[in-house]
Amino acid sequence: MRRKFTMVVLFIILAFGFFVFGGCKKQTEGEGTITVQVVDFEGNELLNDEIEFDAGDTLVDLLKNHKEIKMTGETSEYGFYIVSLCETSASNENETYWSIEVNGEYSMVGVAEIPLIDGDEIRFLLIGW
Repeated sequence: MRRKFTMVVLFIILAFGFFVFGGCKKQTEGEGTITVQVVDFEGNELLNDEIEFDAGDTLVDLLKNHKEIKMTGETSEYGFYIVSLCETSASNENETYWSIEVNGEYSMVGVAEIPLIDGDEIRFLLIGW
């Protein structure tokens, strides 16, 4: 019985540690800087810039208001999607879309769901489907 109790306590401690330390990525609650890169269909770099953000900012707002990026997009039943970045558009007729990578990994969420985390690198690539 004592061994079973010890195993349960150990499991709880490990689970707690996983949640506490697993979530300790360099998240900020205030301000920071992200690096944004935009690459067109031919692989040409259209932009590579550091963008500062404050608490309450969203990635969508930063991209829409940036003097060079000027992101446009539309909202569908699936959420917000990017139409153009740096005056370069994705289109159904060209069978292209804007792919998003965060720190070198394909983003599993849309642009409106990406949190602003100090030091992150966000890359937008116009690719075919």
